Amino acid sequence: NSPFVDDDEAHNFIPKLVYVDANNAIIETKQAAKAI
Repeated sequence: NSPFVDDDEAHNFIPKLVYVDANNAIIETKQAAKAI
């Protein structure tokens, strides 16, 4: 773990990544739909 990341942050790190990834995928899909 990075020294500046506390245990709670480390515990939530993966779920946050998944959440952000999902959000980015949704945004990209919407942008792609507009581009069509």
